[in-house]
Amino acid sequence: TWTVANTANTARYQTNSTGLQTTTLSMGGAQGSGTGPFSLSTAVEAYDGTNWTTQNSMPGGKASGVPTVGDSSLALVVAGGDTTSGEPSDSVFEYDGTNWTTVTAYPTATIAVGAVGTQTASFFYGGSTNAPGSTKTSNTFIYNGTSFAADQALPAAASSVGGRSGTSSLALMPHGNTPASPSPYNTQTLDWDGTSFSVNPANT
Repeated sequence: TWTVANTANTARYQTNSTGLQTTTLSMGGAQGSGTGPFSLSTAVEAYDGTNWTTQNSMPGGKASGVPTVGDSSLALVVAGGDTTSGEPSDSVFEYDGTNWTTVTAYPTATIAVGAVGTQTASFFYGGSTNAPGSTKTSNTFIYNGTSFAADQALPAAASSVGGRSGTSSLALMPHGNTPASPSPYNTQTLDWDGTSFSVNPANT
């Protein structure tokens, strides 16, 4: 059963959220008509299971489509994303529950990257390296809280991989947006065991 919760303080869509239902951090996103024009938001809010509280904005301006890991009470890593300029970004920030700190840059400026894990053990994968989103990547990186290390590539380049869940060593990543023809969408599910991917089922 779904229950309508208290409304957020700032109206927006395509927000970037992470955490559990009582420790959620929601940031950025877009405002305006879905058909345009629209603008990117700087808003950051924390949800405690009952109420939304406005937090300090992210550094680096507005952003949408950023991969996030962590929650509202622990440090959070934010990497990449569509910025005010409309271009992918390599910016990475950590959040300590109050303040944002700029840390090691993401290896490649990318948008629509997938992410699972925590602020000290996270797995980033796929994405698009240009603003239109047409150039997909199969890159993956492990973040240990200090630096990024390249890891096993995705079986196929993809961006906007949704429904991801798990950790940096065990994850499930269903669906995604690939360069495939005639349709860029698929029913593929990727299982990650910390070393390699298994694909089930094949692209359809």
